[in-house]
Amino acid sequence: MADTTHLADTSALGAEARDLRLLGRRLARHAPRLSSQITTLQATFDAALATAEPYMAERAAEAFTRSLRSLWLEAAGREASTVFRSPTANETQRIGKRHDAFGYERDLQPESLEKRCEAFFPAPPPGWRQDHILFSSGQAAMTTALLVLGSHIVSDKPALRLTHRGVYFETKSLIRSLPFVTEATFAQTADVIIDEPVCCDGQFHQLDTTKLLSASPSAVIFDTTLLGRMDGVDEYLSELQPGRKQIVMRVASALKLLQGGLELANCGVLSVYTSHPSLSCLGDKLRTMRTLTGSGLHHVDAIALEAPWVFDVDHTDSYTSAVFDHNARLAHAIEPVNQRFEPVTHPSFGGSNAPFCAFRLKAASPAAYDALDQEIAAEAQRRKLNLARGGSFGFRGHRYEIVKPETGEPPFLRIALGRRGGWSCEGIIAMMARLAAR
Repeated sequence: MADTTHLADTSALGAEARDLRLLGRRLARHAPRLSSQITTLQATFDAALATAEPYMAERAAEAFTRSLRSLWLEAAGREASTVFRSPTANETQRIGKRHDAFGYERDLQPESLEKRCEAFFPAPPPGWRQDHILFSSGQAAMTTALLVLGSHIVSDKPALRLTHRGVYFETKSLIRSLPFVTEATFAQTADVIIDEPVCCDGQFHQLDTTKLLSASPSAVIFDTTLLGRMDGVDEYLSELQPGRKQIVMRVASALKLLQGGLELANCGVLSVYTSHPSLSCLGDKLRTMRTLTGSGLHHVDAIALEAPWVFDVDHTDSYTSAVFDHNARLAHAIEPVNQRFEPVTHPSFGGSNAPFCAFRLKAASPAAYDALDQEIAAEAQRRKLNLARGGSFGFRGHRYEIVKPETGEPPFLRIALGRRGGWSCEGIIAMMARLAAR
């Protein structure tokens, strides 16, 4: 194995390399049949690190990440392909020796993964029950929650009264598309409140969740996709008196920040917290609706999510901490020198976190954003920075995109720094501070 001791233990790239090697070792222990292939990948990775300049060393880290991901997803696909989606009785027994068994894939109950969630999220205060239900996406989880709440909550009006405190466009569209939902003007008159504690529409917004305490809705749904594991839901529960019929839920996409940046499978987590005995069957109703709507995990996705770092407390906290820190540093670097963008907003200015930064040009036309896009690409190439044009966030590497909302809101620049610190991360922060000062 190549000598990589020149990568100091304290260096950001050294930390990335150690983390990737750890993922490889953990996967080899989980799936011993892949050990030799993982060893080969690691040897190739170490050899590249031994001689590469920082720019190319980061590319080697990205190549290892993608190769490890491909190896595991191919293995999961092979495993899932050995049975039909409606397996025989013998096949169901065989599946059950290694995975969550099923008789019909649409009714797959990922009990082992849901058990991981129980130890993963902060425990609720005494008097509260917790249940965690996995779906094919965060939006599938949100949709199922509203369908079940719509039939469960008794309202004195013919429709479910709902207040959405947030900006996520898909949630807005979902609410408008459900015929049994009517939007309540005030939280105090709502049956259900959907709250996004941190949200972004080109400018960041932080919502004071304690204001919900005086509203007393039948159910509160927190969308905490941007916050990772430590999202404050347990703190909100601690302010409520147990024994009442209030329902508290968490919806989070597990694709973004909870899979080590490998995007193994689309997955949404719906956490349900109740304290009244009459609500003890709510989880069963949600699982039944999951089956009826076909919104659960496919067998291949459930296998992929068995990777040992998924829903792992220590790894997730370390991973999200790096992502949050890098993006906070970018926001804090731009804010004092900014001449080009509207005033910089970021949750880190208010003591919270976000996995990306957003910037709006001052009084800009679409053409100005196109020019900014090209300027960033050219400058990153000139500086030899690994910055990809692309959407989403929470990766190991770094991305940027010009977001042009279809709903008519102004465009904005989103930069999503990833977990990988060092050369490109520092270079992007310096580059953007200089561009912002022009």
